[in-house]
Amino acid sequence: QFNIKTGEPIVFALRKCPSLTIAPPDFRLYSACSKAFKDICRSYAPVVEEFSIDECFLDFSGTQHIYPDPIALGYEIKDTIRERLGFTVNVGIGESKLCAKMASDFEKPDKVHTLYPEEIPDKLWPLPVGDLLFVGGASANRLREEHIVTIGELAHADPELLRRFLGDKMSMQAHNYANGIDNSPVRAEPEEAKGYSNSVTLEENVTTLEAADAILLALSDSV
Repeated sequence: QFNIKTGEPIVFALRKCPSLTIAPPDFRLYSACSKAFKDICRSYAPVVEEFSIDECFLDFSGTQHIYPDPIALGYEIKDTIRERLGFTVNVGIGESKLCAKMASDFEKPDKVHTLYPEEIPDKLWPLPVGDLLFVGGASANRLREEHIVTIGELAHADPELLRRFLGDKMSMQAHNYANGIDNSPVRAEPEEAKGYSNSVTLEENVTTLEAADAILLALSDSV
């Protein structure tokens, strides 16, 4: 009703709804729930990759004799988590991490969705280009400026044109993802971190070097 989005900074949400009730976070509870549902996932899948505190990829390659029906398996995992832990999850099924991730976000909560190659034109391509994994707000705005509004339009865009305003790496990834192409493996062990970062959302614009220096110093100390 107030157009508040998931993950939006609290200060922005309060501007939209000053009477908003703010509940304090409980990271100990989140971590315990995260470990519990991922332990259930590991009891089914031979390889599980943690993607975030509340998401993971399960690789069932080579298990078709044990689990002949992927959709039935998705429902079993989802229902087991709900019955044992008391909260719901969405399950996305696909032939790649990208397709499984996109499918998991189609409709919530407590759902199982598929995104197989033959389903990409009907299920993926009509979505807004900003819904594609790893296409951030700035990239989505740039694409819309070039009249690329849907994922389907991105999938059919000239790669050379994309390269001009998105750069080599981003344009290739975005074009591949829009076509459902993702060859990255599911990794049980995380890759070595290439960087560490921290950020903060400020209530007011910073207009002096002194103020910026104090904020950057605090962020640097935390990193």
